[in-house]
Amino acid sequence: MKSKKSRKLFALLVIGVAAILGITGWFVLPDQVVTQIGFSGEASNTMPKFIALILPFLISLALAVPYMNAEEENKKIWFSLLGPMLYVITFIVNL
Repeated sequence: MKSKKSRKLFALLVIGVAAILGITGWFVLPDQVVTQIGFSGEASNTMPKFIALILPFLISLALAVPYMNAEEENKKIWFSLLGPMLYVITFIVNL
């Protein structure tokens, strides 16, 4: 069983990585970010950069904070990695 301190550290690490990726995205991504690609390979949906960058961060935050404050061990922390993974996918599609 992991200690509360190590769970808190891991959750803060996930939130920190998400924040760093979001800040990096602000400087390197275009103003309209491609969020969906059709079967033809063409962009079929876009959204403003601010929304495309804040959503993955909020997902990481919403899933990491409850884990950080939980009294018992919770294996759902891995879902908080969804935010950083979304950033990576967004970078791959748009750069």
